[in-house]
Amino acid sequence: MGYPVNNASKVPATLELRIHGIRNTPPHELLRCEVADVTRVQGDELGGFFTTKAPSAGPTYVEAYSWGKLARTAPVASTFGKIGAVASNLAWFLLLPFGLANAAYWARRLQKDGPKGGSQLAAGNGAGTVRLFALLLSVFYTAALCTVAFDLLAVQCFRRLEGVPGVSVCNQLPGPADMLRNMTRGQRLTVMASVPLLGMGLLFAISLLSNAKYRRRTLHAEARGSEETVAGAVKPPILAASGFWDRRFVSSSTGVVHIAACFSFVALLINADSVAAVRSPECTGAGQWFNPGCISETLSRTGERALEMALLVAGGLLLFMVAVLVVAWSSEVRAPVETALKRKQAAGLVMVAVVLHLAVTLGIACFATPDDTVTRAFAGTRVAPLVLLALLTILSLSAAVTRSGVRASRAFVLISISTAALLAWSLIPGNDLILLVPVVAGLVLAVDLLRMRRRSIAVFEHEGWFGFGPGVFMLLAVMFASFLSGSLVVGVAEFLRSPRTVGQVLAQNPVWRSVTESTALGEITVPTAYRMFAGVLLVAIVVAVAVVAFWAVVHLFKRRIIAYPSAYDSGVGMPPGEPGEFRPRKMPESLEPRLQRVADRQRWSSLAQRGEPAVWIVVLLVWLAVTVSLAASAARGRTPNDSALQAWFNDIAVFVNLNLAGWGVVAGAVLVLGLAIGNAASSKDRPLSLIWDIICFLPRAAHPFAPPCYGERVVPELSDRMAAWLQPANRKDAQIVVSAHSLGAVLAIAALFHLKATSPETDFTRIRLLTYGVQLRSYFGRFFPELLGPAVVSTVPSAGPALHRADPWITQVSRDFVLANQMHVTEHGKYTLASLLNGDWGNAEPSPPRNHWINIWRRTDYLGFPIDSFCTGPGQRDCIAEEFEPGGYMEDVATHGNYLSTAAYTTARNALIST
Repeated sequence: MGYPVNNASKVPATLELRIHGIRNTPPHELLRCEVADVTRVQGDELGGFFTTKAPSAGPTYVEAYSWGKLARTAPVASTFGKIGAVASNLAWFLLLPFGLANAAYWARRLQKDGPKGGSQLAAGNGAGTVRLFALLLSVFYTAALCTVAFDLLAVQCFRRLEGVPGVSVCNQLPGPADMLRNMTRGQRLTVMASVPLLGMGLLFAISLLSNAKYRRRTLHAEARGSEETVAGAVKPPILAASGFWDRRFVSSSTGVVHIAACFSFVALLINADSVAAVRSPECTGAGQWFNPGCISETLSRTGERALEMALLVAGGLLLFMVAVLVVAWSSEVRAPVETALKRKQAAGLVMVAVVLHLAVTLGIACFATPDDTVTRAFAGTRVAPLVLLALLTILSLSAAVTRSGVRASRAFVLISISTAALLAWSLIPGNDLILLVPVVAGLVLAVDLLRMRRRSIAVFEHEGWFGFGPGVFMLLAVMFASFLSGSLVVGVAEFLRSPRTVGQVLAQNPVWRSVTESTALGEITVPTAYRMFAGVLLVAIVVAVAVVAFWAVVHLFKRRIIAYPSAYDSGVGMPPGEPGEFRPRKMPESLEPRLQRVADRQRWSSLAQRGEPAVWIVVLLVWLAVTVSLAASAARGRTPNDSALQAWFNDIAVFVNLNLAGWGVVAGAVLVLGLAIGNAASSKDRPLSLIWDIICFLPRAAHPFAPPCYGERVVPELSDRMAAWLQPANRKDAQIVVSAHSLGAVLAIAALFHLKATSPETDFTRIRLLTYGVQLRSYFGRFFPELLGPAVVSTVPSAGPALHRADPWITQVSRDFVLANQMHVTEHGKYTLASLLNGDWGNAEPSPPRNHWINIWRRTDYLGFPIDSFCTGPGQRDCIAEEFEPGGYMEDVATHGNYLSTAAYTTARNALIST
């Protein structure tokens, strides 16, 4: 079914295109009719355009656009029933760090000038840092799977126990696993190598299969080159760049090198374990890494494993080559068409080399001399998680300062020196002077940061997390990746330790099959890094929750009324504030009960609006947790001949490992499994649907296997619909009112810019924008300034919320009052949303702004904000919606929904139609 023809006399000239937000409002609610009265105009089971079967009686032809299933549905889950749905939900949890890395990429300070000028985007500072971070996330997950497959299963579950003949097998392994009993260590490693390879392959496949659902039929060709500009001139917004939504920012070549990195890392660990066999048992502890005698012994015996050593070096070089390719390919946001073939060839050659290297490694491991004369731990996975976690943290901190103007490469070097010194201090006994190195490096970076930021301190106040947004997103990714990896490793270890049957609970040795001797209690151990981070992170999260909860309780029990600017009038009779006074005051006893409920709802809504400072606290504690975990993990197991500070770190490691790690893993497992099973039982949505709505809006530009971008389908579909409505030549009075709720407003604005890129001849003065319950000014414009900031969408800059104030926005409210008294009018530049709707796109001297955009909000909406001013008054683009649900049987206080039924919506829509 195609679009309806709008030149028929029975069809109104005005299209009212309603787009839902994060609440995923169904089409019948958007159209305000019964489910049976809805018909699909165009689309599929995941989304599309809907209207009523009977013609609309209003002044507009109303269509509803539904996109929520694109962001939340996991198409793979329904293939294998409920069990498959649970497995798919768990996989989507693992994809979450990839999506956060993608958000970090777009949170950088983006540049509009490409290497060749024109409208091609440039990568900007820190692009290579974020993409290298994304590569290491893939390797970090591979390390966790290798720990399970190689360390726990292939080595620890097939062990020679004292006093027990032959090889003992973990009791929890199924019967067919006994076939591996008579294999050598290398042969078991070869068999188990399939676990990380298949595991990462399935994880990547879920992302690719879901992306196939977003492919669309292109109705309009991209008008490439239509906005060619000279160097130094004002450039159009990035969202209006040529082909922004049509071509991927990370190519298949980048995906190939990610797979190659995972394969190469598997081979690297196997070769590292083989080479480690030359070390004596006395030299295997962390405290002996820098022991001269152990180093000399290891070097003298490397000839015994010369081939494995050569493969180890070759594997390291291959992994380094992959990292170099990823960084080198990050010089452009999108790979130029003319270099695509060369990149595919380079990626193909690297992949062939990696596969050959892995094949040779597995062959040698399978047929080499058996290494079962001694029982030793698997070598590679004891160090790899520690190194990878350190690198991920270094890259996160490096990206955090890129918006400030500090070069990412310089920050990377300084932070790497600090981290290396901290780890060296943990390993080298009795030398606290090493700690001066991170102190000096930190001071140098701090001086650079202050020098770059002092000239633009006001600008950073209007950016999310004071301009440290990329690092915040990346540290959140580190938190989730580390927690999920640790839960996997520790969870499998606990499973292997547990009795297989009820009758084995009282047995002396339930871990090993057919072993009852109490003296043969072989322990299943876990690399320290996994347990350490889980335990320390648990403490960090508890502290963060306690701080946030403390302020929440304080503000909830103090029944205060948030001060209203005198011009604010929602029609319910709330008393206005005194001019110039915006501090929340004690609720008057004379305030009638219905208004007390409004004031209470405002306080509850204000709690949800403190997310930015709450996340800031969490991220700072995560950084502290990672730092402590790295140092304590390296220091654990050392001799008592250390300094007092090193001994203290050793005590921390022992305490966390014995008392907190288990609780941290249990808490994480209960949360993850609960969400995965709960979603599988109740719906087809992915777990944490709200997060997917937000982070999947932007195209994949950092990780090739990040959650797919629903915007790649939604934005062009909306743009095509608007172009089709305005296209007929015999309907000169055709116009559009784009009605967008919440996150739908972001999609609508992106579609308008995309329409300019695809159909530059469109008369945008016939398009009106009506938004309600939006976060453009307070959230999206602060987190992604170059995409949706004030200079792009013509909103007024906003300071961030405060955690400890009764009204989190009190600072901005007072500033808005000053601007309102000065009769401040929002100016729009040469290339902004206002100039686009005003018909002044590209004009050096824009004409006075027309009222083509109206925004509706209310203080009881926990996600709804003004676009210009909290001091809303007559003649402004912001207007107030009623704070009680209209038309309901009960008088409920309105929050984030049901704007369509308010009188404010009808008034605003009619005003836009008449202008």
